[in-house]
Amino acid sequence: MEKVLLKKIGVVFVIAGIVALTLFTGIIYRAKSELAFSELDAFMEQIEIMYDKSLEEEGNDILQSEFIVSEFLENIPTIYEKAVFAVDGSSGVILGATVNNEQSLDFENVNTPKDLISELKKLTNGRLMKVNGSYKFIKTKTLDHMILVGFIQADTILKKIVVQMCFWSIAISAFFIVIMVLLKRYLRRYLFHDFCNIQDNIKEIISGNLDVNFETQYNTEFKPLTKMLNDWKDSYKYEADRMSKIITSLDAHVAIFECLYYINQNFFSENTQSVLGVSDGVWDEIKCNPQSFEEYITSIAEEVDEDGMVYFNNKFIKISAFKVQSEFYGILVDKTQDIQFSTRMRNELQMARKESENDALTKLINRKGFERYVKEFLSFHTGEGILLM
Repeated sequence: MEKVLLKKIGVVFVIAGIVALTLFTGIIYRAKSELAFSELDAFMEQIEIMYDKSLEEEGNDILQSEFIVSEFLENIPTIYEKAVFAVDGSSGVILGATVNNEQSLDFENVNTPKDLISELKKLTNGRLMKVNGSYKFIKTKTLDHMILVGFIQADTILKKIVVQMCFWSIAISAFFIVIMVLLKRYLRRYLFHDFCNIQDNIKEIISGNLDVNFETQYNTEFKPLTKMLNDWKDSYKYEADRMSKIITSLDAHVAIFECLYYINQNFFSENTQSVLGVSDGVWDEIKCNPQSFEEYITSIAEEVDEDGMVYFNNKFIKISAFKVQSEFYGILVDKTQDIQFSTRMRNELQMARKESENDALTKLINRKGFERYVKEFLSFHTGEGILLM
């Protein structure tokens, strides 16, 4: 029971750990992606400010503005993982790009400038997608007739996420291991110990030993349970005494029995052996378990007559037995004295009638006997016979 329960708890912890790790991953990924997009926003806003300032100084000329953006981007030192492009909003031509990084924009399934422009306009809110053969956090911003395209390599961020996930995995695993160790120790001391005692005592009862006592050593919450189990055990322990007292108060020639398979116990009134008339050796064999006693009673009951009576061990016994699921119970009634009394009374009546119908001196039939014989003859032989006087 301990291993099964701890295994189930372990499975729950593993599932909880996976769920927690997944949530952490989602939260960290969202935070990192929002940070990347915020960084791109700040970078492109800085370019927009510089662009507006240059326009004020140089005048609002398209060619001049393209040149300004191109020059400005080329003079911005950036790391390899981060880049900003300026793309013509009508032709899709790259007008300029930051240095030290990729100088082309190659989107999957995008083959024409028109498709490129359409795709870039969808990225104003930012997205993780594959560009130039690798995944990038990419975001766009419209600047007059141009589109600013900023991206940050996702591998760097994803590597950081993996490192953090490894850290959190170790932390969560260590936490759950500590919890499992403490839980195992707690359960073993305050739960499993008492459960094992209860289980062992129940096995003892099932094996036929009612001299056990349910008790709890550590867990006070189990005291009501152990009290109920002790009451349940005592109800069976004194079952035979109750049966004997009830039957003795009714009739010493009546015995009752109850065989309970689910606790492997037989309960008899004290006079059951004497009613059956069996020897101590036979009684010790059949009383030990429900199956032995049921088989013995069933074998006797096969010989009962229509009145439920069987002549067994020089006794006339009436058997009433019932089997309901895992219980076998019934009543045994010793009718020997009743039958002997009836036989004696019948013999005495026959003797008294014979004496009343015969003359005491000559032993010949008298008038009373003669009249009975005549009546009997005439009742069976109507219209036949002759009377001599």
